[in-house]
Amino acid sequence: MPNYYAKLGPVDGTSADDFIFDFSLKNGEVTRLAPHHVRRTYSAVYAPVPVALTEHAPEEWKANNPIEIPIEFELVGTQQKDVDGELRKLRRFMKKSRKTGEPPDLLFVMGSKRWTVRIHRMEVTPTLWNDQTNEQRAKVSLTLHTTQAED
Repeated sequence: MPNYYAKLGPVDGTSADDFIFDFSLKNGEVTRLAPHHVRRTYSAVYAPVPVALTEHAPEEWKANNPIEIPIEFELVGTQQKDVDGELRKLRRFMKKSRKTGEPPDLLFVMGSKRWTVRIHRMEVTPTLWNDQTNEQRAKVSLTLHTTQAED
């Protein structure tokens, strides 16, 4: 049976800080629909190796880069509750800490897969507004970078 579980939250935080995704619409609450696109991009770093008397410089492998994981999901509010609180929570995950000067390390879990990540970029596209012109529904794209290369 598939493991229907997805979340994003601080590595050293409490479960109350987690951004847990939903796999169906909630009644009367803001719904964080689970990511419908999760891609992983792997890349390596190569450096040119100068060779005397040649026009072609071969490349030497240097390291594997951390993985880039773009995810896309939708936030769905209700007539009484807009999605601004959910967006504010995601923006807090991007703020740098006063102690370290860096954003927090987050744990992104999708089923049985787990990655320690940081949010590199967030893009929000509102698709529905309520009577007070607050965002009631929004598509969110996050670009996550792992803190280390995957084995």
